[in-house]
Amino acid sequence: MISLFGETDEDLLALEILLFKLCSTEDESNLCFNHLYKYERNQRCTILMIAILKHRVNLVRMLLTKFRKSIDLEMKGSVRYRSSLHHEMSALCAAICAENLDLIKLLIEHGADVHTVSDYDTTPLHIATILCRFDIVQYLVEEAHADVHRKNKRNAICLNMAGILGHLQLIEYFLKQPGTNVNHQTNGGETTLHCAVILNHIDAIKLLLSYNARIDIQNDEMMTPLEIAAVDLHEEIVNYSLNVEDMVRVRDKIDILELLGASLLCARSEFQHYDRGYQYLMQAMILRMSNGIEKTPNKPISVYKNHVECLSIAELESIRYNNDGLRLEALLICERLLSSKNNMELVDCIQRESWLCYSNSEYERGIDLSLRGLQFSIINDHMNINNRNRMFYISQVTRDIGEVYLEILSFGNVFIPTRRFLECFQLSIDRFRRLYRKLLAAPEKVMQIAHNYYMNSILFLIYVSTKICFTSNEQEQLCRLIQWINRLNIFTKFDRSTLLHLFCHPHFSLKISQTEISFLCADAVKLLIECDFDVNAVDINGNTPLHILFRNISDTQLTIAETILDIFLRTNRFHPDYVNKQGKTLLDCTANSQLIELFKRKVVLSLKCQCALRLNQMKINHESYLSRNLIEFVRKHK
Repeated sequence: MISLFGETDEDLLALEILLFKLCSTEDESNLCFNHLYKYERNQRCTILMIAILKHRVNLVRMLLTKFRKSIDLEMKGSVRYRSSLHHEMSALCAAICAENLDLIKLLIEHGADVHTVSDYDTTPLHIATILCRFDIVQYLVEEAHADVHRKNKRNAICLNMAGILGHLQLIEYFLKQPGTNVNHQTNGGETTLHCAVILNHIDAIKLLLSYNARIDIQNDEMMTPLEIAAVDLHEEIVNYSLNVEDMVRVRDKIDILELLGASLLCARSEFQHYDRGYQYLMQAMILRMSNGIEKTPNKPISVYKNHVECLSIAELESIRYNNDGLRLEALLICERLLSSKNNMELVDCIQRESWLCYSNSEYERGIDLSLRGLQFSIINDHMNINNRNRMFYISQVTRDIGEVYLEILSFGNVFIPTRRFLECFQLSIDRFRRLYRKLLAAPEKVMQIAHNYYMNSILFLIYVSTKICFTSNEQEQLCRLIQWINRLNIFTKFDRSTLLHLFCHPHFSLKISQTEISFLCADAVKLLIECDFDVNAVDINGNTPLHILFRNISDTQLTIAETILDIFLRTNRFHPDYVNKQGKTLLDCTANSQLIELFKRKVVLSLKCQCALRLNQMKINHESYLSRNLIEFVRKHK
């Protein structure tokens, strides 16, 4: 409606008269002024908020002057800024999103609450800070007396936000406010200095240090700002900070230089730099020697080719042009300095080295490195950060190992050491299980993602296990591990398929080392069923594993389909007449005449299934007499 009227006095008068006619009662006024209307790009706004977002200053002034008693200034809607849709936004928040100082002043003059909060407990001052509008921030603080120390849901104050943005004028302004704590930490333990370092804002870092920001505070990952700068390869920040007189102790300087050098040597190929990495390690070694700070040598381990950290300048010089030696030195330094931290840097370094081994066909050492990474993926059960990244890492390493074993099998006639394979399987499940407990309290979406990551990885190891000859004791161990997976009740994110569904899917295949691997596998199905997987489990569409098999089978796969059907029929738990959510049985899902004939020849319905069918066919009222489980059982036979 408001778009039909312009900003001239005549237009505004006409609109005013129309609104008075439409809003003759309190209910009509409330419906007109305080109703949330759909606005462009999924925003939901009142008439006043729409006028604000259109920068209609005269219209907003008229509404506030003539209809203030009818307008709820704190009515909350949804407004978009910085490309994201934000909820619980008041008219004042909308005016700040519109970055219109005249409208902001007008709303505050008419009583808008300067401390109103939107989603995430974001105040108008927070929004102005995020938008880097110094003039609006200054007005809100100095004229509207907004609280600069107000925290959002992440426990962040305006200073933290300005640090993330690297806005020098705002940072200095907030630092000068009475009572500002330059070392205030968010829920993740980050100070403003942490934030500026992560985003590589060198000028902001210099400013914060001039206001005595502490460089030794650890965040929840147990990382100081300088350690973050080192692992993120922010060389300028490290060099500047270490050269500030008396700010960093010599021992800490050595650790930071070693960490920066090691990070450069272990970085992704596009950031890896052997010469600069070596130079930082040499700087650290010279500092060690000149200050008499000795390094405790590590115990040699085979995964690092029994390499021992260099203890002198001469030893370091001896590996200067040995890239493998430098990377091993770097990995040992990372383990020494990062193994007690809660971040992912160490395991990422180990994973990149394992990928290098795999690409060079060094499969045994690559698997050793993958296992080493899994061991460090969860240091202790009290660790409760980066859980989603850890889940992705555990799943990715599990898949890496599975793909390598598949590649080895593709060579034909190769022996896979069973003890090592079971060690991989056990460590993967152990790490997933320990992390899974922490995710139980997470939102359902996070759990679904965790299931999806891990299912699409562990199935590789399950498939490989069907191609290996185990002793009877090893087979029992394998079954116990798979039973653990079954107890976790994991399924795919999109259609809630179980592992049994995936191994019954005729079209589920992947290309490994130029070889197409089909995961339609009777041996895997047999193994899962022997380990108590539910043969009647249904996906989001009510399909059992055999629904998936029957619906997608081709003539060339009939032999394996018959084998899988026989495996199902040998169990006492299988119900071949279950219907999916479309009311279709197995036979309804296939047009393959040979498969239909095969099914009719082999399948005999149990008495229990026949009773359920008869109850449905005769429409007998049974729900008052049967248990909930039996009622559900009958429903699946309709």
